[in-house]
Amino acid sequence: MPDRIHPRSTPAEKLWGVIRAIHWQVLLLIGILLVLAYPAFRYGIGAGQRIFPAVTNFFYHISGPPPPPTPTPLPAFPASLPQAGSLLYTALSADSCDEILAVQMHMTDAGQIFSDANPNTVKALDNAIGQDCHALQPGMVIKLSPQYPLVALGGVVLKVEATSPQQPLATPLINVASQPRLGIDCSGGCLLVMRIAPATQVRLQIQTALPVRVGSWVWAQATLARTGTALALG
Repeated sequence: MPDRIHPRSTPAEKLWGVIRAIHWQVLLLIGILLVLAYPAFRYGIGAGQRIFPAVTNFFYHISGPPPPPTPTPLPAFPASLPQAGSLLYTALSADSCDEILAVQMHMTDAGQIFSDANPNTVKALDNAIGQDCHALQPGMVIKLSPQYPLVALGGVVLKVEATSPQQPLATPLINVASQPRLGIDCSGGCLLVMRIAPATQVRLQIQTALPVRVGSWVWAQATLARTGTALALG
């Protein structure tokens, strides 16, 4: 029996066969949809570009512009000012110098610092408080030198000065857009002029990792300096 050779169909013949298999009405419907789709697409883009901004502006005008941000009001100044200098204390029954220093002035090591084994320390304490610790009686008034923590105060910063200049680092020059000043770096120490009452200003020596700027409110636990009436942050 001789072999039969079936010639292969070309791609064009296959495509024509598929087209012939599709009903002519379907082809007509597809052509009509393609003709109508392009104008509808163009019209939809133009209408969207006009309608959406108009709707957005309409609701924006109805709701009104957002109110400007309200700055946080500063706290009120304390009613009483911290007392500068020595504190006066009236001895009670069964009081001793060591107990008064430990309880009233938070000197937990007073009994070890002022010891009869070293009479010079007891003599210096007697001169500081104005009384003889060995003859202390109820009703005696003694002077207590400030010890940490003395006062907790708050106020508005009027001036900030860094005590140590900033050391520039050897880095390549980089152009950076200007940003608002956040504050002065006081990690190496700063001197503050702070208003703690309408007519009262103090100077604080502080050291903090937080940036400090003029006009901000600062709370601090402070102790009196050894001389003068300046305050140093504890």
